[in-house]
Amino acid sequence: MLSAFRDRRLKAQASEHARIINLQQDASNTQAALDQLYALIEKQFVSDDEPTLQERLRKLSERRDFAVLARDRAIATSVAPFDIDPATIKVMTQDLGEKLGSARWSTGSSFRKRKSTLSAANFCSEMVPWPASNL
Repeated sequence: MLSAFRDRRLKAQASEHARIINLQQDASNTQAALDQLYALIEKQFVSDDEPTLQERLRKLSERRDFAVLARDRAIATSVAPFDIDPATIKVMTQDLGEKLGSARWSTGSSFRKRKSTLSAANFCSEMVPWPASNL
């Protein structure tokens, strides 16, 4: 169950990151097109009075602004990582160690309980990377 939750969470994060990257690329490509048009205007290859050029500049500016706003919103609402600090993990690890080492867990408990407890500890260690020096 915990592995399935982790897999769904990682898949959602990967999808969201891909969307953010696509939005950033769209904003960059649109800005590059705008820069090319501005360079043509500065070099006087194209007149800035042409209605089609003004319309093209307006559409590109809107597209760039939309991509930037969508990217910023996607970043702000993206799936956030777990907010578990190393101290909490240390306390949890000690608690699990005490439970696994106690007579109650070593003699009377079923194998399934011990296995699920160890799976939960493994899940936490995979989901929350932290420097070993903090523990």
